[in-house]
Amino acid sequence: MGYVRKPKTYRLEFEDPEYEGLEVRMRGLSTYDYTRALGLQEVKEENPETIRELLDLFAGALIEWNLQDEEDGPVLPRTPETLIAQDLDLVLAMCNAWLAAIGSVPAPLEQNSPAGGQSPEVSLPMAPLSPSQPSSGTPG
Repeated sequence: MGYVRKPKTYRLEFEDPEYEGLEVRMRGLSTYDYTRALGLQEVKEENPETIRELLDLFAGALIEWNLQDEEDGPVLPRTPETLIAQDLDLVLAMCNAWLAAIGSVPAPLEQNSPAGGQSPEVSLPMAPLSPSQPSSGTPG
């Protein structure tokens, strides 16, 4: 039986305090789609169609969010059309956080033992060898 990898999910983190309380859970992307999304992220200002492509990728990977409208109702469905209707700063913050989460290197595992210094050099007493005695065949 082969190895079956379970899809990884990401809980997005936002640096901007404006988005405190926003919870978004996303799927990862294939390597191809990730590099495509990074390219789309770079040219979004120059070509409006790239925003739609990026939103298509984002909406396809969106699992859940707690985004609500002004009447405290949930913002549904989670589709590219729904994303386009949202504030651009919010949408870009979510896309940027998502791509950053996918591309981040996991923190190193906690070390069980502290890194110690080098072991002290052990000096062995060294005495000059005595000159060898010629062998006469009889114990001397």
